[in-house]
Amino acid sequence: MAIENIWIIDSNSGICIYDWCTEFKEKTIDEQLVSGLLLAFRSFSSEAGLVDISAIEGIDRKLAYQADDRFIIASICHSNDYEPLVNKTLQGLLADFRKKYKHLIDEDSTTDVSPFRTFHEDLESKLEGTTATRSTISLIAGAIITMMLVGVIYVIYFFTNDNINALLPESGNILNLIIVYTIQN
Repeated sequence: MAIENIWIIDSNSGICIYDWCTEFKEKTIDEQLVSGLLLAFRSFSSEAGLVDISAIEGIDRKLAYQADDRFIIASICHSNDYEPLVNKTLQGLLADFRKKYKHLIDEDSTTDVSPFRTFHEDLESKLEGTTATRSTISLIAGAIITMMLVGVIYVIYFFTNDNINALLPESGNILNLIIVYTIQN
């Protein structure tokens, strides 16, 4: 995953009570702008009958979010990130946040956001090892490795296809082999 920003918004007050930005990126997005956008979008999608929307996608990034009965947690991440993993991560972070600040949340004192600033340590330890920056070099390396793997698979298929076909009844193809194998098992 390539999570760059995270915001936690109190749906009751509309206030962004926590925001985080990766150390590799400068904080440029106003957290109250994100709060207003998500509250308005959730209200609109609810009235329009749009259900199960959990991301607003752009070309290379997306705004992914999850909500519960009280809070919305949102993040900016790479558009190719596996959405179920991003959603699971956001839900886990929100559960950790609720657990850590249960006493403040129960008192309904989310207007003073300063106590929530200590969540940075928890968040960074939870995201450790899950975030990765995507550079041009890593994208090119991934494409080259993928092409090499496809080439290796093709070469293996090319040299073993005749042997496999000889094993098949009535000179079938690789699809027949798969069918025969699945029937036998």
